[in-house]
Amino acid sequence: MDQPRNESTSSNPIMRPWVEVACLVVLLGAAACSSGSGPGAGVPDVSPPAAAPEASPSPPGASGSTNRALVPATQADRGRDAFLASCTACHASGEFTASAFRRRWSTRDAADLYRLMSNTMPEDAPSSLAPERYVEIVTYILSMNGFDSSASAGPWDVATLDGISLAPLAGS
Repeated sequence: MDQPRNESTSSNPIMRPWVEVACLVVLLGAAACSSGSGPGAGVPDVSPPAAAPEASPSPPGASGSTNRALVPATQADRGRDAFLASCTACHASGEFTASAFRRRWSTRDAADLYRLMSNTMPEDAPSSLAPERYVEIVTYILSMNGFDSSASAGPWDVATLDGISLAPLAGS
């Protein structure tokens, strides 16, 4: 008994034109993508235009003269304790005041720092601290970076961090 014949697309007269068209489309697409001077050159930008920044009210406890939020002193103190207990096995506090840290974070807000820490730290048990512990650690880091603290500043929560710009880190 003869084995069934396995017909490839190159010997199949019906499939051959479609394969040739598909190859041509792939080659033309690759050529279009590679023309230009960099990644995405020649490809129109279809992303929506950036919205103009809205004027936002100052965060709770914001100091008008320095344009920095006033860190709640009691939270910063608890943040120092939480940092010492949960972070110093891998990190030195100097890592969070160095110029590289300030440069990296000066274009973000405190909520970005919170999200990074709460999703990835401690490294051996990510997301294992209570949300308020992460907020306290953020307040401690800000106080180490020159944000003024105040005993009268109201407590911060995760929602408060969204309105706190880390732009002052650039000038620290």
